[in-house]
Amino acid sequence: MPNTILYGGIIYDVENSEELIAAALRSTNTNTEMFASRSISANNTRSAWDYLEGTKIEVVEIDNILTNSGIDNVIHIGIEANEESFKSLSGNSPEILHIATHGFFLEDENQIVSNPFMQSMNINNQVAHNPLLRSGLLFAGANRAWVNDDVIPDIEDGILTAEEVSHLNLSKTKLIVLSACETGLGEVNNSEGVFGLQRAFKLSGVETLVMSLWKVDDTATKDFMIEFYQNLMSGKTKQEAFKTAQQTIRTKYRNPFYWAGFVMLD
Repeated sequence: MPNTILYGGIIYDVENSEELIAAALRSTNTNTEMFASRSISANNTRSAWDYLEGTKIEVVEIDNILTNSGIDNVIHIGIEANEESFKSLSGNSPEILHIATHGFFLEDENQIVSNPFMQSMNINNQVAHNPLLRSGLLFAGANRAWVNDDVIPDIEDGILTAEEVSHLNLSKTKLIVLSACETGLGEVNNSEGVFGLQRAFKLSGVETLVMSLWKVDDTATKDFMIEFYQNLMSGKTKQEAFKTAQQTIRTKYRNPFYWAGFVMLD
């Protein structure tokens, strides 16, 4: 297993179902239980997720930084950046995981009711009562399930929920970087703590997380992440690399919106 695995430049709209199925089969680990594979027949024309050009530039640049530092790494781009490949890491995850993609957290009941993907899971109103089902990350081909249109049976739907993450074993991962929107959000419920992706990845055994608290600008995120890995490869600790990257990006983007959204959780 390489020391680092990177996900970025993910294609959420995949018209050729045969290509998507072939990529899924290449990435499937037959020893790993698949936690969600849904087939949805109803059609819905609601908005889907847009391609994030900056994420491909981001992970290619990080790949170069790691390679030049002698770090063994693998990069998943396009339709190869699928949910199957991520779930296959359970039990044998790398030291660093970097995921540059869309993230989501649906808090409002109206959002849940109007969202086709949420409604596909809403048996016995379980989504409304389980915040781990209302947050997640998007992988290759995810738009089919998100808009409830032509979902392919027998492969993963491309939407990795926090509930699914919580069932994985990522205890070998020292650092996971979620270069995505709203990945740090969740729900506070009395003494149960904060749910959502941060809770799920902690349950999976990850040591340290870097994630965002709001929708982050694509270009600013790319700049921040490249700066962070350059600092990390220069010998700084995770904490030092993060703090220095934040300070550097702050000089480029004065508005806190662009740099203050990222947090590190140990």
